[in-house]
Amino acid sequence: RDYGLGLLGKEISLLDKHPCGGWLLYKRNNRRAAYKRKTWKRRYFVASDRMFYCYVNQPHQGHSTLRRAMPLEGAKIVPVLTGKYPHMFEVHNQSWEFRVRADSKEDLDRWINLLRDEAESKGLFSNHPLPPVLAEDGIETDVNGEAKESVNKSGILSHLTTEQRARYVFFKGERDFVRGLCDTAEKLRFRERDDRKSLAPLFIRELTIPPSAYIPMCNSTDVWRRVSHSFPEETKVFNTKERCPLFMYFAVKGGENANVNMDVAGYLQRIYEKNRSIDLRDSSLEALTEESDGRSDDIESVWTDTNERDGDLEVVAGKGNIRLKRFMKDMNLRALPKSIARRLPSKRNSARTLLPLQSVRILDTKSIDEEFDAVSVAEAHEPIDEACLNRVKAFVCGGEMWVEKRDRLLKEEECMANAKDRGVVEILPIIAKSNDDVRQEVFVMQMIHYYQSVFLNAGLPIWLKTYRILSCSKDTGLIEALLDATSIDGLKKSDGYPKTGGLLAYFKLVYGPVGSPLFNAAQYHFMTSLVGYSLVSYLLGLKDRHNGNIMITVQGHLIFIDFG
Repeated sequence: RDYGLGLLGKEISLLDKHPCGGWLLYKRNNRRAAYKRKTWKRRYFVASDRMFYCYVNQPHQGHSTLRRAMPLEGAKIVPVLTGKYPHMFEVHNQSWEFRVRADSKEDLDRWINLLRDEAESKGLFSNHPLPPVLAEDGIETDVNGEAKESVNKSGILSHLTTEQRARYVFFKGERDFVRGLCDTAEKLRFRERDDRKSLAPLFIRELTIPPSAYIPMCNSTDVWRRVSHSFPEETKVFNTKERCPLFMYFAVKGGENANVNMDVAGYLQRIYEKNRSIDLRDSSLEALTEESDGRSDDIESVWTDTNERDGDLEVVAGKGNIRLKRFMKDMNLRALPKSIARRLPSKRNSARTLLPLQSVRILDTKSIDEEFDAVSVAEAHEPIDEACLNRVKAFVCGGEMWVEKRDRLLKEEECMANAKDRGVVEILPIIAKSNDDVRQEVFVMQMIHYYQSVFLNAGLPIWLKTYRILSCSKDTGLIEALLDATSIDGLKKSDGYPKTGGLLAYFKLVYGPVGSPLFNAAQYHFMTSLVGYSLVSYLLGLKDRHNGNIMITVQGHLIFIDFG
């Protein structure tokens, strides 16, 4: 907004630019220089866009330095009624805390009401004061009290078109769902370790699942699966000193109102882009899909041939970027704004120069097992049979293989399902993690995938495992669950593990004597995976390797995890 007004040459007053700002006395709770006395400092604070900013001076006076900032969403604003200093209050959430003082009682009340409004705002627009509106009973209300929800709906959502409102309902629900998963792991981190296992099912049971939520651990071309419900009693807690990852199970459904094989991008396009006349005051999934089912064009993917779509002939005519022309037509633009045009690559600079790293054929994750079998055909071994797996699962899977657990949960789902329910049901396990830099794990996993492609392209029978990781913030994320595997530490603590002899004695116990076909197969799996992760650990300089973050599967493969 400021940038747009600046382009128009209009002056922006401080009241317009920062209507929610003022001077406060501020003291830090934690300081590196502990020998120095903590003093109160006068700082200019601004509450806007659900953020609490701390400046050295007023932002409009020259180049004021932003000292600190904290998100207000979900924050607690508490006045300090007892203490040495008057008019003091605290603003804190799970990660941040501000302790500030106002100049007067009136100023204190104004700041507390302002910050609470920002903390509870919907977040679509900044929570600036809205004009009074009429509630359904005709009584004039404002942003305070019980009428706040009515004001938010009429004052914010009424400014959106039908398409925008549909996307707002979907993306807000999806964002809140993912945030709820990560927040559950974060909340358990502050509980006593002995109480976490009993509290985890309660937190999962209280988790709100929107009607059209899905687990975002997928590509846009994967099959659409809507989250139906969770299995709270199956939740598993990994107790560590610094964090509390959660292993959760969800029932997901696909094909309820559309093609069973419709992908994620095609489903979202069909529901939220092609339907321009849906009344989303009823934001349920049924209201959205019933309206879309009446359409004659059954779009299954966004990658449809543009020439076959009705109404696009005028856009397709002529040369140029078809999507860009369609965008300009929808926005009624005669020419692109210069700010956007400068970002588009020109034809002169579009020529690509192939570098050595770009010439490596990156393998698809779905075809990696086939590629590995092809390069290791000379070392083919007998597959692990069912009798051997029954011995292994007592140590690795807690007595229940993933296939058995999935079938058991599907039977529970059939007992709970309504006879009118439609769709294909699957069980999807995921891990929610907090207080860890998941972004670094994403980078390391991308490098492991790259090395995996290098090894297999060179014809080397080296085994590596890649799994999906989604970074939701700087210290939270979702991780794909590794099935039929346990850590080396958990393996050695399991009942019946040999007290002497180490892994060799364990391999003899479950796979058979040395030299037997099953032992040789498990030994080969162990060797090829150990070689791969030894090379990757050396090339990437991986540290913090111990028995707690090295997994072993029922087949004997090693898998390195936890690169945060």
